[in-house]
Amino acid sequence: MTFRPHVAVLALLVASAGPAAANDQSSIVRTQTGIVNIAEVDQRASHNSVRLNQFGARNIAVIGQHGRTNQSDLFQIGKANTAAVTQSGGVSASRVRQIGTANEAAVMQTGRVSRSIVRQNGATNYVTTYTNGGINTLIIEQTQRPRGMFRR
Repeated sequence: MTFRPHVAVLALLVASAGPAAANDQSSIVRTQTGIVNIAEVDQRASHNSVRLNQFGARNIAVIGQHGRTNQSDLFQIGKANTAAVTQSGGVSASRVRQIGTANEAAVMQTGRVSRSIVRQNGATNYVTTYTNGGINTLIIEQTQRPRGMFRR
């Protein structure tokens, strides 16, 4: 077996329920292709679930979910995209889609219900979101546009 650095992939997946009930659950579905894509997932159960897809080079995903349902869907295509999702409390759900280069997203959700959708297309889009408490919904779409208002 020979080492091929052009297909290096790193995934650190932690799913620990601690002293919880027998059917506490935690599910991770992961797809990574390309060069040096990094994923770190920490789930402490009481349901949780992650679907993670990384295609390209040097994409980084960090997901932390700490109980009573949560669910996260993270999709990265391109180069040097970074996403961090932290969820705790009742229900939660998060969807982050990054297509392009050097996009950064941070999603933090606590409390009862909370849902987030973040879409980033193009290059160098940045967003940080924080939702807390009674039934939140957040939808953000960022698209890089060509420079100049009157482009011909």
